Amino acid sequence: MNLSIKDNTGCCTLVLWDDDMDLVGDAIQIGTMVKVVNGYTKRRNNEIEINVGKWGSIEIEPEDAPKIVEKDENLIEGTLIKKEPTRAFFNDDGEFDFVRDIWLKISEETKKITVWGEHTKTIQSINVGETILIRDFYKKNGDIHVNSHSTITTKS
Repeated sequence: MNLSIKDNTGCCTLVLWDDDMDLVGDAIQIGTMVKVVNGYTKRRNNEIEINVGKWGSIEIEPEDAPKIVEKDENLIEGTLIKKEPTRAFFNDDGEFDFVRDIWLKISEETKKITVWGEHTKTIQSINVGETILIRDFYKKNGDIHVNSHSTITTKS
């Protein structure tokens, strides 16, 4: 079972196996603080995921957990001014994937944003001129990227 988790450093996928999957819904809900003990990382679809395998465990609401600081700096609001065509490719796992560049006007600036995977479909249904909100993006070499942990919504 895959969950999206977030801390002060960013977002990633947490992969639970076997009995740990039973924690979801009862002990683990949206907003539940978890601590992964003896987890291991793996790269999948060009993203890092944390696996809790046979030797790992999950602590629910640990007392020694650091305070999570919610920051609005991982939020972009802008007007969609251009959509590049979607490009298809095979990722490092040999799976078929999609990428697309969009351009947003943010205040007086124009920013290029690279949109990956399923979010390319979301952008397809948004018209140029609409205002959109992007949450939980990440930066790589100064460029803004939207991946599976991000959300894209139109502003009503």
